[in-house]
Amino acid sequence: MTRIILMLFMAMAGLSSVLADSLPPTPADLPGDPRHRLSVYMERLDSERWLDRETATIDLARDRVVEERVIVERLAQSLMTQEQRLRLLRAIETRLLLLPKGAVGISMKKHISDFVDHNGEPVRGVEVVDLIPGMPAEDVLRIGDVMVSIEDEPLEIPSQVSSLIKQYWPGDEVELEIARDEMANGEEGERRSRRIRIRIKLGSTDQLVQQNRNSRFANSDRHLDEKRVYEYYQLHGPKPRLLNPPGNDAQPMQVSSMPMGFDIDLILQQLVADREAVLEKRPDAMSTVEFTEKWTRYSQDISIILQQNSFSDQDRLTLENLVARIIESVSLEP
Repeated sequence: MTRIILMLFMAMAGLSSVLADSLPPTPADLPGDPRHRLSVYMERLDSERWLDRETATIDLARDRVVEERVIVERLAQSLMTQEQRLRLLRAIETRLLLLPKGAVGISMKKHISDFVDHNGEPVRGVEVVDLIPGMPAEDVLRIGDVMVSIEDEPLEIPSQVSSLIKQYWPGDEVELEIARDEMANGEEGERRSRRIRIRIKLGSTDQLVQQNRNSRFANSDRHLDEKRVYEYYQLHGPKPRLLNPPGNDAQPMQVSSMPMGFDIDLILQQLVADREAVLEKRPDAMSTVEFTEKWTRYSQDISIILQQNSFSDQDRLTLENLVARIIESVSLEP
């Protein structure tokens, strides 16, 4: 079942790539905070209209303000519909595998360069060893340049270059800080490094593949993205839910009748985390009123589900115990 659903959504992603190329940029009136911004998308991902849900999926895939890690954090929570969960996965897949991403077009040393230049200044970064013809780096970088930072983000490992650059779209400009050797006194003079900042207009990963079709590095980069998407689907995608009958471990496993998306352990972990944050009055915590409203509403939703659906005795007991645990915690009594 998991494989069938996964294959279905992978096939639908082909349509997403076509839509992604024709849709306008992400609306500029969304909140600036990534997590608040994602909350707006979550509502759109569960719209009654299919086109609204599909457009929101592509908008999220294109929105680099909401970083991949923020989406993954949300996937680890249980308070969402199955539609929202699957569309979050689709957004990551579209972003990593279908949308063109920024590229500079260089080959780098496999290890970080860490040395003191002729002026006694420390240099730590990624050294350029080759420039790919037809790519932006060919016009602005030189072989031997050491990239120190990208948009003021220091480079500690070579793989950072790819991960940072791919956060931008083709055509975006980014600022690089590089250490470049220059001749001090003519061609025969002593070489000294100097720090310079340059802005470079990014090319596309699609262009990079065409220019560097046989590159083992390019193929490896794609393989890593595919592996990451697969792992996200395995970890957060729909899967059969199995329960052992209570007190009868020798019996075969039985399929749970609980709704998809209800992971009791994750729900309780979130409840405890929210409660502790409120009690400790952490800066990013909800107010007492917000906490009470959120979890009271959630317990009411579960009660409605219990009334409207048929569950096995074990699943019904599990959900009833969850409601009781929520009501007990909402009191905020230490």
